[in-house]
Amino acid sequence: MDIDFRYFLKNQVLWNNIKKYIATDISTPERYINSITWIVNNKHWSLLVYKLKKGERLHDFSAVWSIDTIYKILYETGDLEMVKLLVERYDLFYRKSISNDPFKDWDKDKLQQLKYKVLDLMEFLQNNMGMDGISATAYCLLSHLSLSDSDFIDRMLNNGVILNGRGDVVEPTIEIGNFDLLMYLDSKFHGKFYNLTTTGERRKLFKNMDNLYRKWLLKALKCRQFPIVKYLVVNHMDSVSSAIDLPFIMINSSTEEIFEFLISVYKDIHKIPQSYDTMSYIVNKLVESPQIITDFLLTYHYHPRSILHQVEALKKAIPLITNYKETSKWLHHLHNLKKHRHEVSPLLGHHPHKYTFESFEHFTVDEYKAIQKQKHFTKITLQTAIKLLHFEFIEYFLSVRLKGATYLSGTTKQIKGLIIMVCRRKEDKVTKLILDALPPKTNFGFLLEGMAFGSVKYLVNGGFKTLDSFLDKSVKYPDNILLEAAYFGDFTIFKMVYNQISKTDRVAKYHKYQQHALCKTSNNKIMEFLLNEGCGYSQFFISKCVSGGDPHAIDILLKYIPTQVTQYFNTLKVEDIIKNRYGGYQSKNNIFFDSSLTVFQTIERTLEHPISSNLNIITLAAQAFDFHLVEYMINEKSYLPTLHDITAFLENTKNKGTSPSFFRIIKLLISPWIGKSQVQKLSPTHFIVTLMPKILTDPQLAHFLFKHFPNLLKKYIETNNRFTCDPHTLINALNVLYPNREWKSDKKALDKVLKFIFDNIHFSLHSDYLVVLSTLISEYPVEIITWPRKITSAIPLDTENTLFSYYN
Repeated sequence: MDIDFRYFLKNQVLWNNIKKYIATDISTPERYINSITWIVNNKHWSLLVYKLKKGERLHDFSAVWSIDTIYKILYETGDLEMVKLLVERYDLFYRKSISNDPFKDWDKDKLQQLKYKVLDLMEFLQNNMGMDGISATAYCLLSHLSLSDSDFIDRMLNNGVILNGRGDVVEPTIEIGNFDLLMYLDSKFHGKFYNLTTTGERRKLFKNMDNLYRKWLLKALKCRQFPIVKYLVVNHMDSVSSAIDLPFIMINSSTEEIFEFLISVYKDIHKIPQSYDTMSYIVNKLVESPQIITDFLLTYHYHPRSILHQVEALKKAIPLITNYKETSKWLHHLHNLKKHRHEVSPLLGHHPHKYTFESFEHFTVDEYKAIQKQKHFTKITLQTAIKLLHFEFIEYFLSVRLKGATYLSGTTKQIKGLIIMVCRRKEDKVTKLILDALPPKTNFGFLLEGMAFGSVKYLVNGGFKTLDSFLDKSVKYPDNILLEAAYFGDFTIFKMVYNQISKTDRVAKYHKYQQHALCKTSNNKIMEFLLNEGCGYSQFFISKCVSGGDPHAIDILLKYIPTQVTQYFNTLKVEDIIKNRYGGYQSKNNIFFDSSLTVFQTIERTLEHPISSNLNIITLAAQAFDFHLVEYMINEKSYLPTLHDITAFLENTKNKGTSPSFFRIIKLLISPWIGKSQVQKLSPTHFIVTLMPKILTDPQLAHFLFKHFPNLLKKYIETNNRFTCDPHTLINALNVLYPNREWKSDKKALDKVLKFIFDNIHFSLHSDYLVVLSTLISEYPVEIITWPRKITSAIPLDTENTLFSYYN
């Protein structure tokens, strides 16, 4: 079959996608790309696997600081060992799981294939890497399982990745409507999940199952999960009945089915006959207090029946309401929902309301025509419609403006305004509609003349215009256009500008900006192009490229100006390089270079001798968080960090908190001391005590130190009676010191944990302290615990759900 490929060129949607795929402007060859962020964002999974297994040094981890990215890599590659290698090799750092569901877009069959690998990865992150906050992601995985996975579910709930006492464990299950799984969890694991609350004068702490079920009910209502709503109300009526009042129903009923069910339950609770007219009852209740409308009904969870009730109530209540601003907000919110808008529209025109720009976002053209002559109406235009990207309005206003003509008429300024507006909005469908309505000879050269390179790039890449459309021989371009094009960093546009001005009679004037353009650009293609054209350069340009740490840029320099670069290398000292590199460097291609190592290796290879320095390389590199340079000095230069190096780094970062970079550096500095007898003989104050402020806020660092320096940790715990750490961290420490959880029978150790938690309970009633506390009390016999003085009893006081009571 013959295919006319001109069809693809004329189809702007297809051409746009093709251009985006093939018209890349990456100025860094693949062999130089070691940025994990770039690799992940561009989905080059095979490249990531190749570079990891080859042992290449990767950098720029910003894309993988979100734990869902790690699961995404596992999904794309299926290579669990590679993912573990990535996490362990670079000590990836996760404090808490994100609230998003990383598995929601996974293919169901693929999730079934990978579920054991996912759970294995969770256990690895928690147990081997010391990461906390794995539970939230585990909840999401749990929500996608079925009863056929019961053995797998039981393993998840018993292996520690899901903590006892976390009532939010089933929320993702409710959100996606996994009804069978919810019933299974509620029946088999009843009591394992709960909310902790206080009563009275905060003297008692309870496992509050009522609050838990109310929270689940609200989640089910919000997510429109009627079977789950019905199950929770029917099976846990005692817990939820007190919450089911009229405002609750009106605000939270998200479907008509849910509305009818809750109204029926409400009637039963209040002994109202089921035959009583619901509409009349609700309208009368609302009209009794118009404030209910503004206090309770300005919400985003309306459903059709609720809207009808509110419209009827509003018709009666409008004469009683004085807060017109709030009523207007309510009216327009109802209108914007697009349901029963025919009921709301008549009220809009009779209510004194000044229409805002946003008011028209949800209007139809017919509604606009019906109310446009009212005195409170604010006129809108084609420009307004474009700003709103309201396609129906754009078509309507175009038809009004055209009045049967083929093309739009208007001043040059008006036409330019429309072009600029569609370029800013970047909505292809709208852009095509507007550009097709412009006169055929419309001049787009003003965009290049005005150095609107982003608009030029959008129109070219989208297939709307060609590069020639922006060239105008009669235009005298700004003197600094070459400089600004270099800074913008698109090679195609820069080359077009360069070639265009080279044909003018002002070449000399433009070329004086070439050297500045060379310094300004972050695009290696532009840099190489200018050097190849014989562009002059400055010492600042060489310094900028070297300090940037981009190996490709440095190789380009060595190719075109090797003598000058070598001379510059001879003037460098270690501190110059590291100080210039502090904070990293990002090119226009989003390739981020966060280490000085490449510069060091290139310079040493070029000069064939080490770089001179008056300062300690590793101290400077650590303070700059230069992971690869520190690692290089320790592993390949056999440098043993001194305790002075460690304490200097800690002193420099003591007020900066913990971070992924901090953990990686401190682990590198301490690792060579593992097993050294000198460390084991040290007093805790020389080592662990120095690190303790960081340890207590960094579970991963704590896990690492507890594992490799248990004796020092034991000295610290034995000599310190006061802790300010996360309880999980302290319990992890005790598990290291007392293998097989033998610490649970050690009264002294257990006392320390409990005393710490109780001392902090006044400000941490709903934190992880209570999760740990409830776990302790449920798992360990009360009689082995020497209770702190503050505790009056660990025995249930009045209900089986009471955990403990304490003095204020």
